[in-house]
Amino acid sequence: MNEMFQILHDANEITSNAILTPLTGGVSSDICLVEDRGEKWVAKRALEKLKVAADWCADTNRYIDEYRYMQLVLPWLPTAVPKIRSIGKGFFTMEFLSSGFRNWKQDLLKGKSMISRFWFTMKLTLFRGGIIILNMN
Repeated sequence: MNEMFQILHDANEITSNAILTPLTGGVSSDICLVEDRGEKWVAKRALEKLKVAADWCADTNRYIDEYRYMQLVLPWLPTAVPKIRSIGKGFFTMEFLSSGFRNWKQDLLKGKSMISRFWFTMKLTLFRGGIIILNMN
């Protein structure tokens, strides 16, 4: 979390008094709850080396696609994605959704949610040029 703190501090996103608490659930990103200046929000950055036993690496610029996807969905389904606060080099920040939400990944793994299974199988790719391709396979 020290690296995330430094990245956010260097980008003037946080003060030196900020508290960062790691959030669980992902293998491809560092995600943390940020508490600073009386506010709570989430910071997320893509990792090059995934948090798995195998030596798996991925392009860290994928955070840009996730940011674009959330910006695309927000006007149509404003309760489906958190609002983006900012985007920086290698990270983005978003609102913290504290309670009243279910973990769709856990529902999916338990076979509980038909909607989650549908969204999981639908692949959405955002290309840098703004072209959207939906693949329902």
